[in-house]
This record gives sequence, C-alpha cells and structure tokens, in this order.
Amino acid sequence: MSSNNIIVDDDDELITYTGSAESWYHGGNDFEYDNTTHGSMTGGIPTQARFSFNETRIRVHGTIAPNDEIPPISMYTLDDYPTSTYTAATTQATLYRVQFYDSGILEYGQHELVIVPLTNQSTSVWLDYLLYTLSSGLSSPTRRHLFLCYAWPN
Repeated sequence: MSSNNIIVDDDDELITYTGSAESWYHGGNDFEYDNTTHGSMTGGIPTQARFSFNETRIRVHGTIAPNDEIPPISMYTLDDYPTSTYTAATTQATLYRVQFYDSGILEYGQHELVIVPLTNQSTSVWLDYLLYTLSSGLSSPTRRHLFLCYAWPN
C-alpha cells in the first residue's frame, strides 16, 4: 500500500495553540523546517496544541535544546487512545527534527491530536512540524477530489 506524507509546519493555522500569552513563543533557525518552531515553558500554566486530521497516521517532530539535568517532557493524546509521554534525551548539543510522537497506523477517519508540554521553568518543548500520512485509494477526500478532477473528460 502506497502512502504520501504531508508536513504541517508549527506556524500553520491548522494547529491551535492555547494557554496564556506567555505559554507559547516563536523560535527557529535554518536547521528547522521552514525556519520556525513553537516553544513552551509552561511553569504550571495549562497549555496545549491541537491538530485535527482525517487520515491514517500522525507524527510530531521537534527540536531538543541543550539541557543539563532536566529534559523537556511532552504528552500526546489522540482521540480516546491511551496517552503517550515523550521525555527528550539529556544533551549538550541541540538536536533537530527529532520524532517526539508516532501514532502508528490508524483507521481512516477524523482524528484529533492534543499535545501538552509538561515542562518547568528550566526546559522548553520545541515543536517543529507534524507529519501525517494520506491513505492510498479513494477514501481520502483530498485524493478523491484530485482523482475526479483528473478523470473529468475535456
């Protein structure tokens, strides 16, 4: 079965960030997708990022900044599946495009991913991009639309 991956940058309006004005902040450099990231150092403030998609797999990638003792931690909840937690590696160098979460193969349909940073004042969770997989065949509305346009006689 073939598949296509779609990248959703952290700055895309399809991702909804909630929390206080200080909960999420922008970062980015040449090593990050589209030169952007969203960082969060919640300090106990309820903070999350939400993304809804209508496909079969989702992955989250980000940046791990140097951290001496306390690595950033983030929590991922997809629909009604059990929550998954990612604890970044302790590192002295910045690590880019690290996979924080992978849903695995899902049944085709509408899904919602909720990302919650579980950090304190000394570490940040840096989201870079989401990668979701389009299913093969005509079950995807986008692909069905493209197919119908392509198949329409002139």
